[in-house]
Amino acid sequence: MMASPGPSSTPTARDSCEQRIQALLERLRDHPDPDDIGELYDATSAVVHGWAVAFVASRFAAEEVTVAVYVYLWHCARRYPVHRGQPWPWLQLAFWSAVREGELPAAPVSAARA
Repeated sequence: MMASPGPSSTPTARDSCEQRIQALLERLRDHPDPDDIGELYDATSAVVHGWAVAFVASRFAAEEVTVAVYVYLWHCARRYPVHRGQPWPWLQLAFWSAVREGELPAAPVSAARA
């Protein structure tokens, strides 16, 4: 019987995506470039917007939060902790900062589930 390879032995599409996001955040940290923030937006905005839709009270507010996340990332890119190697927690921090700074009303739990 042949042993199957472990879960970390073969790179997955998710690993590749995370590496791409990590590389973009590192480039933004070292040399901010509008093309890189655009590429980061393209790679991550669907997830970030999903968080916003689930959390804030309106679609319009969700769009504002989504944009605010990337403005935050642009202005705070130099703070990105490259040594941690995890891009999604940094994106979540940007999301919560955008929500907090925007003082947007949260959606009621029933609206977030709809």
